[in-house]
Amino acid sequence: MSDKETPMYTAENITILRGLEPVRKRPAMYIGSVGRDGVRHLLAEAVAFVIEEHRAGHCARLEVWKEDSGHWNVRDDGRGLPSDRLKHAMTELSGRFGLGVPVINGLSEDATLTAERDGERYAIHFRRGEQVAPQESLTPAGETGTHLRFLPDASIFTNLLVNPSDLRTWLFELACFNPGMAVHLQGERLDAPAGMVSLAEACAGGPLKDVVRFEAVQEDMAVFGVLGWRGDGPAKVWSFCNQRETPMGGTHVDGANLALEDLPETGRWLLLNVQIASPYFSGQRRERLKNEEVRSVVESAIRSHRMFS
Repeated sequence: MSDKETPMYTAENITILRGLEPVRKRPAMYIGSVGRDGVRHLLAEAVAFVIEEHRAGHCARLEVWKEDSGHWNVRDDGRGLPSDRLKHAMTELSGRFGLGVPVINGLSEDATLTAERDGERYAIHFRRGEQVAPQESLTPAGETGTHLRFLPDASIFTNLLVNPSDLRTWLFELACFNPGMAVHLQGERLDAPAGMVSLAEACAGGPLKDVVRFEAVQEDMAVFGVLGWRGDGPAKVWSFCNQRETPMGGTHVDGANLALEDLPETGRWLLLNVQIASPYFSGQRRERLKNEEVRSVVESAIRSHRMFS
């Protein structure tokens, strides 16, 4: 043993982070980056809440816009949060509203959540994750929905810019995946009349031939895809999980490749999205899907289509 005395380690040596302090202390643990993709990730978390409302059948409109002040706005026409849940939605990292909205709140210089429901309208205000005033009652606007307005904190993010083209492309993708929802960016509706076919043809650079649409639902998983041909280039795949792109592919792409191995590759284009309750990814940026059970479900979904019979 060393002659040096080992320092004592007691409760006094432990720092307890309360509320949204963990988010502000270690933001990369929650959003992966505070650089180029950081603010975009905040928007994705806010929009994910709206998509859940839409998929549950309670929302038909999503609006996203940025003010000259730098504030971002995400608004929907869903049910609207109950008045007694606004603070929970903004502060509970383990609450029923998930990590997304509290993380946005914790990483914003200021944030306001407004909700209208049952003929009542309320708003709650925060600054750097701390509530700055009592929840207030507002004059109802005669509608329902939730509106999140936030200003990303410049003391945390090294880059506050969001590429307008990338933002437009992403929201167009969401419009294609959710054809029953009107998606608006800066007041302009992003039309996707043919749903996922619109996205597949946008990716391919023009109309596809011999288009095949397929889908399958199995327990807590759903598979949606569009297959078609255009040009004479090599086969290409655009893959998504829960409507977020997986640029490095994964088990869903592996399953598709198994099912399509006997079809001509020249000019083949595939758009694939899987909805999974508990996805697993490799890397902080969630670029590759790892759920093993997805492979066989995707393969079966494609092979069961009549084009293979």
